[in-house]
Amino acid sequence: MKKNIRQRLTGKASLVGLLLIFIFPFALVVYQLIAEIDVGIEFAQKERLGIEYNQTLRKLLEPLVEYRRLSHDYLSGDRDLKAKLALQQSQLEAEIQSIDTLDQRLGATLKTTAQWTAFKKQWQALKNQTSTLNSQESFDAHTVLINDVVSLILHVGDTSNLITDPVLDSYYLMDAVVTKLPPAIETTARVRDLNTDMARDSKITADEKAEITILSSSIKSPNEAVHRGMQVAYGFNSVLRTKLKTNVDQSVTATNEFLELINQQRMSGQRVAILQTDYFLAGTKAINAQFKLYDQVSPTLDKLLQERINRLTRKKYYILSFSLLVLGTISYVFWAFAQSLTKRQQSEKALRQAEEKYRQIFENAIHGIFQTTPDGHYLSANPALVRIYGYSSVEELIANLTNIEQQLYVSKNRRSEFQCLIQEHDVVSDFESQIYGKDGKLIWISENARAVRDGNGALLYYEGTVQDITPRKQAEEALRRSQQRLLFHLEHTSLAVIEWNLDFEVVEWNPAAEAIFGYTKSEAMGHHAAGLIVPESAKNHVNQVWQALLSQRGGTRSTNDNFTKDGRIITCDWYNTVLLDNNNNVIGVTSLVNDITEREQAKAELRQAKEAAETANRAKSQFLANMSHELRTPLNAIIGYSEMLQEEAEDLEQEDFIPDLQKIHAAGQHLLGLINDILDLSKIEAGRMELYLETFDISAMAEDVVTTIQPLVEKNQNSLHVDCANNLGSMYADLTKVRQSLFNLLSNACKFTKQGTITLTVSRGRDGEDAGMPSLQTQDWIIFRVTDTGIGMTSEQMSRLFEAFTQADASTTRQYGGTGLGLAITKKLCQMMGGEVRVESKVGKGSTFIIQLPVRVMAPKTQVTPMLPLKSNLIPVGAKTVLVIDDDPTVHDLMQRFLSKEGFRVESALTGEEGLALAKELQPDAITLDVMMPSMDGWAVLSGLKSDPELADIPVIMMTIVDNKTMGYALGASDYLTKPIDRSRLSAILKKYRCDRPPCPILLVEDDAPTREMMRRMLEKEGWTVIEAENGQLALEQMAQNQPRLILLDLMMPQMDGFTFVHELQNHESWRFIPVVVLTAKEITPQDRQRLNGYVENILQKGAYQREELLGQVHKLVSRLNSSGKAQE
Repeated sequence: MKKNIRQRLTGKASLVGLLLIFIFPFALVVYQLIAEIDVGIEFAQKERLGIEYNQTLRKLLEPLVEYRRLSHDYLSGDRDLKAKLALQQSQLEAEIQSIDTLDQRLGATLKTTAQWTAFKKQWQALKNQTSTLNSQESFDAHTVLINDVVSLILHVGDTSNLITDPVLDSYYLMDAVVTKLPPAIETTARVRDLNTDMARDSKITADEKAEITILSSSIKSPNEAVHRGMQVAYGFNSVLRTKLKTNVDQSVTATNEFLELINQQRMSGQRVAILQTDYFLAGTKAINAQFKLYDQVSPTLDKLLQERINRLTRKKYYILSFSLLVLGTISYVFWAFAQSLTKRQQSEKALRQAEEKYRQIFENAIHGIFQTTPDGHYLSANPALVRIYGYSSVEELIANLTNIEQQLYVSKNRRSEFQCLIQEHDVVSDFESQIYGKDGKLIWISENARAVRDGNGALLYYEGTVQDITPRKQAEEALRRSQQRLLFHLEHTSLAVIEWNLDFEVVEWNPAAEAIFGYTKSEAMGHHAAGLIVPESAKNHVNQVWQALLSQRGGTRSTNDNFTKDGRIITCDWYNTVLLDNNNNVIGVTSLVNDITEREQAKAELRQAKEAAETANRAKSQFLANMSHELRTPLNAIIGYSEMLQEEAEDLEQEDFIPDLQKIHAAGQHLLGLINDILDLSKIEAGRMELYLETFDISAMAEDVVTTIQPLVEKNQNSLHVDCANNLGSMYADLTKVRQSLFNLLSNACKFTKQGTITLTVSRGRDGEDAGMPSLQTQDWIIFRVTDTGIGMTSEQMSRLFEAFTQADASTTRQYGGTGLGLAITKKLCQMMGGEVRVESKVGKGSTFIIQLPVRVMAPKTQVTPMLPLKSNLIPVGAKTVLVIDDDPTVHDLMQRFLSKEGFRVESALTGEEGLALAKELQPDAITLDVMMPSMDGWAVLSGLKSDPELADIPVIMMTIVDNKTMGYALGASDYLTKPIDRSRLSAILKKYRCDRPPCPILLVEDDAPTREMMRRMLEKEGWTVIEAENGQLALEQMAQNQPRLILLDLMMPQMDGFTFVHELQNHESWRFIPVVVLTAKEITPQDRQRLNGYVENILQKGAYQREELLGQVHKLVSRLNSSGKAQE
């Protein structure tokens, strides 16, 4: 077959090759002819573009020649020509505009743009200089312009192929309009004007005669050349004689007459014998005749070129038509020949297909095909039979299988049974037997065979097919075993297996179903679920669920209460899935049922136990909250009155009372610290301690802690050294808890060290670079080291150091005091923030405590994140605007938070350029400006601000790491800060631009009389007007009579508590924006914070704040209100 295909392909290839041998040279010749014609057409088309361009130049040349004459005469004294000169100039401008338009279209093709642009510049310069030139200078300048136009005509003739025109008639016409007539016209006009001047002066010099002689030759030569060229063109194209002869003769005659007049003058002496008018008229006549000839020759040349293009186009079409005719004829001849060849090949193909048909079937059948003799020898076999029996070739099979009965069948009598059936019926169908393969493997086969007889009916051989049915037999065996296993599982599983028909009637009920529901299989079969395991009244609902399950064709799972035979109600898990037949039709549903009654009862008991535990925990939490309130309230009075009494004792100069009052104050603070430690530990163990994450500067935090701990350092005559790395930057964590942890470590170091040294080292590392500290995960860390030279500890003491209510030993407690809670709380706080704390110590040499915290603490997923305060409640309407210009986003965050609390609206810019744009747009009340920024630094920004009249008066506060006050003030900065920014300093600067209006009424809402008295005295001493109320209800009544500017509020009060009061406050339109500062002994929960969030300005716990802190808060809020009020006014 492959050979025949190759023969067919070879025949077709020969035909195609023969066709290509003829067509290729023919096509190549045709292509060359058409290409040459196309070149000729493009050549002539470009010539026509040159004619079009030169015709516009000719229209410019005529008025330009006239304008030279008029300008010369005008400057020579003939002032009557002014109007004509202006009219001629307008015509020139119009022609120049026309050429401009044409040059935009054809300048790139003809390469004229550069020369034309130069001409226009010269023309413009000449116009501008006209008033400064004399007549001769003007004449010479105009002559240069005219020669530029003539040069441009020649250039266009060159770039447009005109000069290289290959046809004689068009060539000599081109020669006239491109190379001869334009320079002749210019020379004739110049000679006319020169002779006219000489005639007017009535004398001629020898130099003038020589110049006229030369110019006359420049006229005569092209005149004669035009005449000769036209004679040649007439001879080549007689039609041209009719069109051009009259104009040619007129031009030649007029030019010769003008030349004759010039010769007469040359022959005369120095006196001019010819009148001025005669010169002018003769010259003008010659010029007009030359222009007229140009105007006749140019369109005639264009027409010749168009006719040439038309001839070439027709020739091209003739060649293409002839080529198509030739190709069509050749193609038809070859097609007829190919058809004859194809028919012969089709006959051969049919013959080959008939020969191959049986062989293809025999070779490619998927079942084995055989012929065997009655006595058991194979006559033929196909490859499929060879594969089934395991042989490598047909020859091997025939040579080895010589006795089918003995060698092939496992059961020896199968061959006899096969022969009996085929002798009786002449055919055998689906005769299944087990045989041996070549390698001894057992194979199941199915045979279909028939007996082949001769004409007399004598048996010749058997022929038939063999199918390997081993996989089917294996599948049937696997199915049988699977059914046995399924039956076993149905009988012994603890799950009820129930099969339902489409009417929800039981068709299968296993022993587990009997055990769960109490019905035997015979009792359940054929019954509907309703009335059997669910109430009869639920039958409609059951049917709806049933139909939904059938329509979904999937599985469902549900938990239901069911009835048993003895009337008990049990809880069962049901898993239902549909059963499909071979056509994917639903025929029923199988349900797996698990009795979960005991499990549900256990879950209910567990739930009840959990609820009881939660109730107990809530009671514990409420107890702690109440204890916090009850303990802190009297402590608040003790600490507050002791502070006030100390001040009064100092004022009254009763200094002997001060030490006792200081002891009372210190004892109150100590007791408050113990209560706070116990409550903190309780909250941590109960999982109620929350993290309030924020970004803060590490160095500033450390400086604050050191300032606070300094009195404790000095108490035991110790010295404190602080070493903070330069690359600390900021961290994102709970500022309060970091400070508390660090304060605990420093307090312990101060307590257990006397006349020694305490060192605080703060560094930044990555992946636990600190030796001995485990790397919790890949991130940056902040490491705090507190080292002392105190008493030190043993290994046994360090092992229980971080346990609650535990110190190194009993003697430590007796000697140094303390509850042993500080380190336990510190460790738990560090762990809450994803860090750790550890200790290194030697007895008698001191200890080192190390805290490692991540630079960015991740909020626990279970933590309730406090809502941000509403901006509308924090920033009054009309608040002043501060523009922060800094390339550090952290600075933006800190300034936003701080200045927003101060009552300012904050806008930010990351670059100097953006800052200038925002300053222009917003017109802010003040600007904070970083000096060291990329691209545009702060000094450049400040200079830009001060150079703009609209921005020059805006106060600018410079912020930089580099201290350069002089430059800042010189450029106009109002104030100057050095980074890191001191928050109190910035606040003081900003307050300089606000106006306060004290005194302001303050409403104090507090149910505890001693606390109220203490607060009143403290505030009045500072100059505030205090209005008192014992609860929220009385406070609302007071506000109706006298509206305060600020409210100090307790939360836990009788009749109306602080939460309800805040809610009522927000519902009143005119009270909504009054700031509220909460003063409470209540332990504030996340839920409390969420209830108060956005409605109060700050929360201070009683006994946990200093007097100065409260007064500072009051002053800040009142200042902000005054500033806001002025802005609104």
